[in-house]
Amino acid sequence: MHNIFERQYYKFTSFLSNIGKKIPNNLITASFVVLPSLLYLIRSWQYIRVPQLYAEDGSVWLANAYNSGAKSILAPYAGFAHTSERIFAYLVSMLPLQIAPILFNMAGFGLFILMCYYLFSFRTKIFTNNYQKIFMALSLGLLANFNEFFFNFSNSIFLLGIVGLSIYLITPSKYRLVNLIEKLLFILACLTLPFAWFYLLIIGFEWFWRKKYNLFFLISSVIGSIIQVLVHLFSAYSRPNIPLTTITSSRYTVIEIYNQIVTPAFRHARIDISPTIPDKHFFVLLIFCSLLALTSIIILIKDASSKIKYLAIFLLLFTGASLIGALAGGNFSPTDALKFMSTATYGNRYFFYGILFMTIVIAIATDTYIKKKAKYLFLIMFMIFGVFTALQYNSLRVNKNFYNYSSIYKRDVTILNQSRAHTLIQIPENPGNTWFINLSTKK
Repeated sequence: MHNIFERQYYKFTSFLSNIGKKIPNNLITASFVVLPSLLYLIRSWQYIRVPQLYAEDGSVWLANAYNSGAKSILAPYAGFAHTSERIFAYLVSMLPLQIAPILFNMAGFGLFILMCYYLFSFRTKIFTNNYQKIFMALSLGLLANFNEFFFNFSNSIFLLGIVGLSIYLITPSKYRLVNLIEKLLFILACLTLPFAWFYLLIIGFEWFWRKKYNLFFLISSVIGSIIQVLVHLFSAYSRPNIPLTTITSSRYTVIEIYNQIVTPAFRHARIDISPTIPDKHFFVLLIFCSLLALTSIIILIKDASSKIKYLAIFLLLFTGASLIGALAGGNFSPTDALKFMSTATYGNRYFFYGILFMTIVIAIATDTYIKKKAKYLFLIMFMIFGVFTALQYNSLRVNKNFYNYSSIYKRDVTILNQSRAHTLIQIPENPGNTWFINLSTKK
């Protein structure tokens, strides 16, 4: 019986390892895109079944575009240019407002699919074999601490940063139209959030040290970086920045990284450690996180391809920026802001990059150091463990605790369309009772 099981398991692993030799590359890529996308849908179907606008989607992007027209495209928000969101919202505002929620939701889902395509495409060659791709596809589909992304365009725009970097790393297409679209996407990424700053560091390294010259990407990232710096300097918005000395010396930094990044990557769930744990327990946690960080760096330097290294650098840079630019505002001191964010259940869009980094490290480490016959057994056990943990801690099914405003939205949009000029319609929006979509009837 043991020998029969071993033979069947060997056939199964050989099939997974050799899959693709007789299957077209496009079909293989599609399968790796469909897998996480399907899990994404299953975990959060209710948000596509009852589409609703969320936070900035309605109150900022759509409202500004509808009320101000094309000039809203140049308006900064939260200290950055958000060109991608502004252009999309302007296009949506020219269509019937009744369909705006489903368009924003599907755009968010589309960004997730697009990111998956570029991560698994044979043109990018970021992951070098089927084991790494299957591991990453399943992990992306089961990812915890990721609730803010599901069918929300404003948060899913963070995925555009990975798309932009992948376009820089990708082998040019044989089709001119595809290359043109990808260059336009890269420009949009450079004009959205601080992505251009991190692109510039990577492109600059390749330009000066590896003598890899690409004028289009260099100019785009330079222009994008300058625009974002100017917007950031002259914007009225000011998010509290935590000094590096506090980041590197506070115990809450370690707890924040463990709760928000490490545990979700290893267990597909949020299982928070209290910021007030005893010193002896914190010391053990510090040793563990330090060894994990050192091991991760060694694995990436020794075993990762150059493209994975660039992706890892990008993910780490954004994670570091997120730790410095705390979401906690008000009267929080830098230390209190770190303490608050160590167990905060919102703002998980900022930790996605760290979780993805950790997941990549696990995929490469297990691919390199587990024997070929045992790799897929580990993968199966790891994912089963993650699913059971997610079920135990209610992380598998996405629950945003939304109030269903869909009927109110439809009613108020109908009123807006029938009202006289200069009438203001205020529509409630998730999350909570603090977000509203303020729309003015047009002349």
